[in-house]
Amino acid sequence: MNLKKADLIICLNLIEHLKDDYRLNFMQKIIPSILNRNGFVVFSLYKQYNFFNIVNMLFHRGCFFDPTHIYNWTEKQFEVEISKHFKIIKILNVAGYTKLTSITKYAKTETLIIAKLKK
Repeated sequence: MNLKKADLIICLNLIEHLKDDYRLNFMQKIIPSILNRNGFVVFSLYKQYNFFNIVNMLFHRGCFFDPTHIYNWTEKQFEVEISKHFKIIKILNVAGYTKLTSITKYAKTETLIIAKLKK
């Protein structure tokens, strides 16, 4: 069976949940095996180090970091991780989903990285 490859793969808040061996396999083998050579990958990372998250933690006495994250990368660390495996085309800071969406819709709480396979 000859399947077509994808022109676009979207990984929303995904790779920070993967352990090293799974993340490396995903980035080095799985994505390249299903992505068209000229296709794009969009990675997203919720910015845990944002003002609204800190305020939320202070008032709700909750956990500052998502306990399901294997990694709590900063934006720069996330960019470095993606650049190890892909050519970064563009980095966007956008309003993302939070429990305080009505307040944070104007805050840039999500980092999106648009990337391509390295040639």
